[in-house]
Amino acid sequence: MKNTSDFGPGTGAFVAFLVLAIVLWLLMKNMNARLRRMSYADRDEDRAVAQAQETSEPAAAASGMPSAAGAEDDSPAATEPAPEEPEAEPRPGA
Repeated sequence: MKNTSDFGPGTGAFVAFLVLAIVLWLLMKNMNARLRRMSYADRDEDRAVAQAQETSEPAAAASGMPSAAGAEDDSPAATEPAPEEPEAEPRPGA
């Protein structure tokens, strides 16, 4: 007579696979929630920047100043290229 209380490799493998599947499902659920929150934060930040630009442009137009979007800077600093950083000297013994 066969003992039915044996815990065979088939049952153990099934339990291990089930645990891995549940853990993967929980990780995916958490990742999707984090990505969704990050997307909402980016969207809210973009809206705040757009609102700030909209509120600053009418004020600039009323004062007679050009808006930042279409303004050209004729100052020498704007037309000259940025200075390059000096090259690092080789280390002694290298």
